[in-house]
Amino acid sequence: MKTLLTISIFALIFTACKKDKDTEPATPSSVTTVGATYAGGKVFYLDADGQHGLVVTENDLGEYVWYAGADFAINTTSYEFGEGLNNTNEIVGAQGSGSYAAKVCSDLTLNGYSDWYLPSKEELYKVNQLNAANIQGSYWTSTESVYPGQTYAWYLQSGTGIPFVQEITGKTSTLKVRAIRNF
Repeated sequence: MKTLLTISIFALIFTACKKDKDTEPATPSSVTTVGATYAGGKVFYLDADGQHGLVVTENDLGEYVWYAGADFAINTTSYEFGEGLNNTNEIVGAQGSGSYAAKVCSDLTLNGYSDWYLPSKEELYKVNQLNAANIQGSYWTSTESVYPGQTYAWYLQSGTGIPFVQEITGKTSTLKVRAIRNF
């Protein structure tokens, strides 16, 4: 009787563990690589354990101005990697409704995901550096320029046969937009 009870308890624990494992949400495995399609876009960055990273939309979202209020400074955006979401939130919070780069990214629902944002200068640089999504042309970043004044923001230009360029231009210029998201 004691043996049968032990076997039954073991079977119950084994079944419970197996059931929990089968219902866990899917996570990327270490075979997820830069350039792979995953989590709504193309992977362009993976953290050290390969379980988390960033993806970029596979296609351009169109051409937009950076910010409709060109003479208004945000003064809190950052060029640093990992700051695109904060930058986007700052821009949208200051500008509100409209049709501009950060708002288009913030409002995007694509491939079942609705947490997209406009990349910072360094995030978009990484997308281009790894050529994860075949970026070709001039693209807005979420990074405002403090020089020569509040009417400028950073963009990235790349393409076949031209050198990679990070420059500033007027916020009312119309440039391409790609969104990114964390996974």
